Amino acid sequence: MADTYHCHTCKMVDGVGVCTVCAKVCHKDHEISYAKYGSFFCDCGAKEDGSCQVRPNTSGHHGKRTTAVTLACKSFHH
Repeated sequence: MADTYHCHTCKMVDGVGVCTVCAKVCHKDHEISYAKYGSFFCDCGAKEDGSCQVRPNTSGHHGKRTTAVTLACKSFHH
């Protein structure tokens, strides 16, 4: 499990949220809250508006999420 965050600006709460990288990049100026360790994966790339800047916005078979692209988070700084 990894640290996860809720984006209240994008209404990504209640079982959905974003990873640390997407919180810093895609949701930088949004209202974010720490969700501790969530039971969800990063949902930023699954948004239909294609706004995720970290991974490609592709939809899976019958709307299911695709496998996330592995990122090197060590290159992201505050």
